[in-house]
Parts: sequence; structure tokens; C-alpha cells
Amino acid sequence: MYHKLLFYLKDSFLGSYTWNSIKYFKRLEGSKKEIEIIKKKKLLKILRWAYYTVPFYRRCMLKLKLNPHYEDPYYVLSKLPIINKNVVRSNFPDFVSRNVWFKMPVQTSGSTGIPLTVYHDLSVIRAGLASFYCGLSWYGYNLGDKIIRLWGRRPVISRASIIRNLLSNYLSNIYDLNAHTMS
Repeated sequence: MYHKLLFYLKDSFLGSYTWNSIKYFKRLEGSKKEIEIIKKKKLLKILRWAYYTVPFYRRCMLKLKLNPHYEDPYYVLSKLPIINKNVVRSNFPDFVSRNVWFKMPVQTSGSTGIPLTVYHDLSVIRAGLASFYCGLSWYGYNLGDKIIRLWGRRPVISRASIIRNLLSNYLSNIYDLNAHTMS
């Protein structure tokens, strides 16, 4: 119970509102029709966001004469080019939204070659946390239960990042074990 309260306090203080997202995801469970409606609306919203704020996608849509306002969002998505890491690397500034005030750089693991750096905004972080906790709940996890997380993390450079991660993990009752440092 103590850690559940700490989780809510951390969530409220940081403004991530993970708890509300978790409730939203849980509400959708089992409602295929509602999920399809929401998927279509959210895809439309993402395509419009990309059109207005991401130069790479605006150029693509203009070149292909696609209009995310009037066309079926699934059709628009099917006509956009498939993107790989090399395309992102060579056009990186044009993939960054011009309309996001908070951008946290994150890196892929590099398991298929050179790691790729991308940005996450608060909505991505919030959705990721909510889906993480929802997924755990399918196996009996309740907020505040202890989690031991085993994975390979790249070293954190700054002292502030280390302290922030330790505090966040303490408040969430998460204990990280780094697979790279284990024998």
C-alpha cells in the first residue's frame, strides 16, 4: 500500500498522469468495436500532427498529394514510404516535430548495428509507462507491487540522471538489474 501511494504521488508530481492512462487502457479491454473507432481517430490525429509539424512527412504527403483531413487514414498511411534507420539518420532534423517543447533523447540498443537516437515527448513516455503497467496487470500485478527488472541498460552519464532514476525506481518499487554487468 505504501508503494502504491508513492507511485500516485510521483505520477501526480511529475505530471505524467500514468494512472489516468492505465484506467483508459483498462476501460478499452474487450471492446473491439470501440478500439477500432479509437484507433482510426488516433491515426488521423497522428497523421495530421505529422503533416503540420514534421517536415519529412509534410513533404511526403504533399509530393504524394495525400490529405490527412479528407482521406481515410489507413489509405494515407499505406501510401507513405517505409522508413528505416538510415533514412532517419540522413534526415534526422526533418523527423523532429516543430511543435514539442519537451524532447527526451533515447537510444535504441544497437543490436542490429549502430544505435539510433530518437526523441520521446511526454505523451510517448506516459503511454509507454501505462502500457507497461497494464501488461503487467494481465499477469496479476497491482500498482505498488515490487518489480525486479532485468535488462541491458546503457550507462547513464550524468549524476543527476542516476539520482533521478534511483528515486523514480524507489517510488515505483522497481529494482533494476543490468544484464551487461552480471557474470
